[in-house]
Amino acid sequence: MDSSAVRNDFPSIRKGHGIYLDSACQTLRPDSVIAAMDEYYSEYPACGGRSVHSMASKVSVGIDEVREKLAGFFGTDDPECYAFTQNCTQGLNTAAYGLGLRKGDVVVTTDSEHNSNHVPWLRLQETVGIERRMSRSGKEGVFDIDSFIDCMKGPVKVVAVQHASNVTGCTVPVKAVTDIAHDKGAIVVIDGAQAAPHRKVDLKRIDADIYCLSIHKMLGPSGMGVMYGKREILEKLRPLSVGGGTVGLSTYDSSNQAPIPDRFEAGLQNYSGILGTGAALDYLSRVGMDEIERWDNILIKRAMDGLEDLKNLSIVGPTDPEKRGGILSFNIDGLNAHDIAMMADSMAGIMIRSGMHCAHPFYVSRSIDGSARASTYLYNTLEEMDAFVSTVRHIAEVFGNRYLRIPIQREAPAERCVRFRCTARRLQPHQVPPDLQPVVGCREDVRPAKHHGFRTIFLEGIQHGGYPISRIAVHRSLAGILHGTRDDERRRHQDRTAHAQGHPGEGELHHDLVTSTQSRPSLITARNSRVQYPDRMVSSDIILNTGASSIILPTTSPSTIALTEYASADSPPIPTALPGDMSRTADMLLPGPAT
Repeated sequence: MDSSAVRNDFPSIRKGHGIYLDSACQTLRPDSVIAAMDEYYSEYPACGGRSVHSMASKVSVGIDEVREKLAGFFGTDDPECYAFTQNCTQGLNTAAYGLGLRKGDVVVTTDSEHNSNHVPWLRLQETVGIERRMSRSGKEGVFDIDSFIDCMKGPVKVVAVQHASNVTGCTVPVKAVTDIAHDKGAIVVIDGAQAAPHRKVDLKRIDADIYCLSIHKMLGPSGMGVMYGKREILEKLRPLSVGGGTVGLSTYDSSNQAPIPDRFEAGLQNYSGILGTGAALDYLSRVGMDEIERWDNILIKRAMDGLEDLKNLSIVGPTDPEKRGGILSFNIDGLNAHDIAMMADSMAGIMIRSGMHCAHPFYVSRSIDGSARASTYLYNTLEEMDAFVSTVRHIAEVFGNRYLRIPIQREAPAERCVRFRCTARRLQPHQVPPDLQPVVGCREDVRPAKHHGFRTIFLEGIQHGGYPISRIAVHRSLAGILHGTRDDERRRHQDRTAHAQGHPGEGELHHDLVTSTQSRPSLITARNSRVQYPDRMVSSDIILNTGASSIILPTTSPSTIALTEYASADSPPIPTALPGDMSRTADMLLPGPAT
């Protein structure tokens, strides 16, 4: 593939906005797609399918031409079998709610579905009483045909499967699935959001009854999807929305449906998006879908080969690049997926996605918190994959396996709280600094209470928002935490304002503890606590609440931290576990020299 020629067609690449590896979510758009949409708005911004004047007629003709392009692109003969939707999700919902399922009807899915092909069937189970069966995949998420065949025993009404996974990249053998399902008289609904942009899809050969996809994942405009259906299926399918454009004639007492596909396109449509869809199909046709699939495989293999020997990196899904399409999901030991994504962006301008990628059941069933995900497309290069590998290796080697990934349990709507175990390294008397150093970011020295032993905890890690925490000292005595102060009138004013407004993460916190957080690492005074332990400490977005045996974080984003604790010679032994509810615990990783 001539990647340099392709890349020159994308304005965001020409402007040097970074390395975009998030195409499984939404692709970049070439000039031709943007121009097609601009032309609609500047030359003939009228309504299609209603008015008969010249501008409206041009829109109507353009819509028909795009349907014809869709039919040719996906190997079918009838352009009227393609209905425009807002996205793949709307198409899948139309299928689920439009098939007229009843109590006891069996729907077979897989355990790796996107929420768009999971939650609608789940709701029908709750509201209508359908029966759901789930084909189970192996640990890597590879489709198991034997498990699927077991699910097909007895009557089955609908089979709903993804064509390719947005987490593992694994492809389902949809032709084999449709053959088995049709032998049982079942209707097959396929989520093609991840497959249609990356490989040639022949819907006539696949023999799908309904196939849904998102145009915004294949160079097209946002807010555009397509639902394909066999004519005999669409004629019986109940529309999800009704109103303007969906009826042939209505009276005060009745209405009849418009022909397909109009009955599925309620109200005025995204006409610029439809015309941009045609331009996107033209662009993909010029490049060739077989070439796009080949290039995706080359790019992912380049990345996986570069990360192969990285010990604290784990791949979510198969380790064979040829089974992954254009998707690489991974985790780094000790780091949250969001931290990985933020660090890659801030360090090297590499844009990847993080989280559970709307495939929650897949992660929950495997006890995985989520993953970082890099996804490729025709405009990515081998040099970009090398930069991605170099950045991930740096993150893993410098930050990985050092920091605690905090499991979260909710205790209040405004906060997230975890309990932890903390072991400490006791130093010899000569190793304890005779004079404590000033706390970073504070104007006053922090010194231990004279009549108590003390322990000094150093916070290191990556806080919420990606700011580094560099050895922030927190000094704890038997009476509580000795805190530093900031003699700053503006800060005191912000503290009072936050307290008055009760902002979570800024003012009122857990146990009526009133304090404030800052955008950069420092220690500030905790005030007005009405709990048993009067002294508390805040360090940036991390609240260390030793007395309550918990760390409290704002709900906006998780953070990762590590603790190194040094104890003076006269300190009492530090317990290996803190009291309280220990149902959710995590080991504290303690970097630094052992004693």
